[in-house]
Amino acid sequence: MPYLRTSISLGIPPILAALTLSVWFSCIPTRASLAAKPIGQSAWSLAPSRPTASLAPSETLSIHDIQGAGHISPYKNQMVGGVQGVVTAIRTQGFYMQEPFPDDDPATSEGIFIYLGARPSLEAGDGVSVTGVIEEEDPFSLSPGSLSVTRLTTVTVQVLSSGLELPDPVLLGLGGRVLPGQIIEDDASSGNVETSGDFDPITDGIDFYESLEGMLVQVMDPIAISGTSQDGVIAVVGDGGALAGPFTPRGGLTIQPDDFNPERIQVEDVIVSTEPRVNVGAAFGGVITGVIDYSMGNFKLYNILPLPLITASGVVSETAARPLPGQLSIASFNTENLDFTDSSTKFAKLARQIVHHLKSPDILALEEIQDNSGALNDNVVTASLTYARLVTAIRTQAGRGTRFGKLILKMVRMEARLAATFEWAFSSVRTAASPS
Repeated sequence: MPYLRTSISLGIPPILAALTLSVWFSCIPTRASLAAKPIGQSAWSLAPSRPTASLAPSETLSIHDIQGAGHISPYKNQMVGGVQGVVTAIRTQGFYMQEPFPDDDPATSEGIFIYLGARPSLEAGDGVSVTGVIEEEDPFSLSPGSLSVTRLTTVTVQVLSSGLELPDPVLLGLGGRVLPGQIIEDDASSGNVETSGDFDPITDGIDFYESLEGMLVQVMDPIAISGTSQDGVIAVVGDGGALAGPFTPRGGLTIQPDDFNPERIQVEDVIVSTEPRVNVGAAFGGVITGVIDYSMGNFKLYNILPLPLITASGVVSETAARPLPGQLSIASFNTENLDFTDSSTKFAKLARQIVHHLKSPDILALEEIQDNSGALNDNVVTASLTYARLVTAIRTQAGRGTRFGKLILKMVRMEARLAATFEWAFSSVRTAASPS
């Protein structure tokens, strides 16, 4: 199929005024005339009647050039024009695209996220050309030590074609790219992989996932090594666990002095929000396909299709033994950022676990209790209302007047004796204990 090449002047600062964007359009005699339409915030697309065609090799930077063999793009903060790719997945704030003409270097990612600030009117399989600024974005600035994510922002998007086949996902594990099995990172002399150390995706887990940032991947025969978190995250290992371990008796992974389990993959419901509720050891009957991204201090696999059917493991929640006469029971309990405005369902669930699974311990250390205003950025630091709601829920479960029901009431007077306090999203998350 023939192609028509044209140059388009960009509305950019004078210092970059000489830059032109080379765009390739497929020549179809019956094609409608080009018309501009918004794709997202500050983004526009020249949209023909979505012809079906292949993309032509880019004469500017390719995605693997932008990503480079490292954690930071060699073209950080520079404007780039005419970057071509195939749309692989859509998110509420933009889309992922992947290079249709990959290089032969497994250290350079062929995928990238295009930030628009709004959900685009694109489809997977669209061939696009993107002009924008290469940015290293910190996905969670309140989480010290997070890695940055390479993306294009302040972009113009032009649709060149549609109906293209998606690039083949990279198979992770047996028969594909084997994940590092022990090392997360072992040569960053400054403690910062973005500024020191060798980039070694063969042996270092943090470099392995960076080399796949924004790319389609597949995991065969995954098994869950965690339950589904409240954020919709399920940690898995592929190939039925053949390349993973050592495992706990219940099916989780055990950290060893020389093994930090980089083969562990976190699957999150960012794109498809229908993740099942699973327990440790659940087996997924098939393949998980998604894109690799990074958030909250971890690389993630965002599945682009519903997860395959699972076979339950039969694992049930553990229950503590009641203390014998003369024994003192002590427990710690993570309330998962509990605040006063949370639902009654969450308070009831936590109270049920404290009373019936922990058996109302004599001393209970609570983690992640938020203040009375939750994540609101204000001067409130007391959590008295949060404690009071939890106390009420516990008394409902245990029965008014029970030993623990009386003891837990003292928590509301613990504000001056908190074991530790730190700020998380302005919510004054703290650790507290019920005194004896």
